[in-house]
Amino acid sequence: MTAATNPSRRKPGKVGFWIGGLLVVLAIVVGVGGVALGIKHVSDTVDGLQRASVRNGGSLQLEPGTYDVFLEYPGINDSSFPSAYGLGALRITTSEGRPVEITPPTSSLTYEFGDHEGKKVGRLRIEQAGRYVVEANQQSFGSEEVAIGDGDPTDGFAIVGLGILGGLILFVVGVVLLIVSGVRRSRSKRPPTLGYPPAPGGWGAPQGTWGTPAPPAWGAPGAPGAAPGWTPAPAPGSWTPTPQPGAPTAPGGWAPPPTAPPGTAPGWVPPTPPPADPAPPATDGGWPPAPGPTSS
Repeated sequence: MTAATNPSRRKPGKVGFWIGGLLVVLAIVVGVGGVALGIKHVSDTVDGLQRASVRNGGSLQLEPGTYDVFLEYPGINDSSFPSAYGLGALRITTSEGRPVEITPPTSSLTYEFGDHEGKKVGRLRIEQAGRYVVEANQQSFGSEEVAIGDGDPTDGFAIVGLGILGGLILFVVGVVLLIVSGVRRSRSKRPPTLGYPPAPGGWGAPQGTWGTPAPPAWGAPGAPGAAPGWTPAPAPGSWTPTPQPGAPTAPGGWAPPPTAPPGTAPGWVPPTPPPADPAPPATDGGWPPAPGPTSS
């Protein structure tokens, strides 16, 4: 049995190499793209906040909804910044002078992006669209600004994390696929097995050529009155082949037939000659008898 090879068959692992390479490239794109999108989201959110000077006052145009209130100042996130700068330092009113409640923030958030460094100080809910005025409750403010927006800058960091995680997963899957494809390719380069090993040799035919055993020869019919089963003695001068000494013996105990005498056809056994006539009884005078006296 010989292993047949198909020249048109694809090399093992070729498709796996392509897919693994594409996954690695896609992982890089997803990771870098996620980081870029996340940073852009943070930048757009921070830059999109509406700002007003706390010391000089200002107005903001707000639509109905919930907003985060940030206080921005260089170094506001340092531990030396007075903690009193918070809800009590600000006041936001409608254009008619009605105050808008500012509630404490549900979570802590600070940011430092570009020229802006801020800290979340509260939340407010706007029920009616319009212009709202920002005022200071104390005179200790300097260049602080109030920044109000409905976007959360931390959403950008979530996008960055998802991009990195997705890229890492794709990268690991791609590398594993490349390794598996490489192992399959290396195994396929091994020389194929040409066939099964030959069976152990059995007992062959004996060396030399042995003639086919001759069938038994029919002898001449016995003389009348011969006893059944009696075989007459061979005539004088007849020849009986004798087995050659040292002749090889065939496996299984089978002996080859005797070798034919020279000048005879292989496998031919000369027939047994008929028995000779019995000799007359001997006389004292020998044989043939002496002639008798002749009459005169």
